[in-house]
Amino acid sequence: MKIESDDEFGDLDNVKINGATLTITNEDTFTLTRDDEVEIGQGMFFKVADTAASDLRYYPFVEKTIGGEVVDDDEDDDNVTEPVDNDTEVEEPTEEPTEEPTEGPTTEEPTEEPTEADSSTPGFGVVLGLVGLLAVVYLVRRNN
Repeated sequence: MKIESDDEFGDLDNVKINGATLTITNEDTFTLTRDDEVEIGQGMFFKVADTAASDLRYYPFVEKTIGGEVVDDDEDDDNVTEPVDNDTEVEEPTEEPTEEPTEGPTTEEPTEEPTEADSSTPGFGVVLGLVGLLAVVYLVRRNN
């Protein structure tokens, strides 16, 4: 989007460009009422919150529609690539004699046996059982 100094955006009619700063102002006033949307420019709004009478909360927002729009540019027709037919020759397989593999001496690789877990290590069942017993003892002593 290109903005010039003499552009107008709805009710915003004073556009100033100073270096990298863009200032858009208005000579008139806007009336903001609770729970309302006030349009200040082309698609730009102030949304006013529904709060107590003494509080005024508002924020600017822009409504945009994403997707659903179809843009038909005739300029894109200049750069169209025609599809090229890809003709390939089909080769039929022919039967050829195959060599049979010869068996040679085979060596067996040693297989590793799975190691069992140390049976002296308690599992989570034992830990949970101890926690349960401690909880019962605590509750019984607390009630007495």
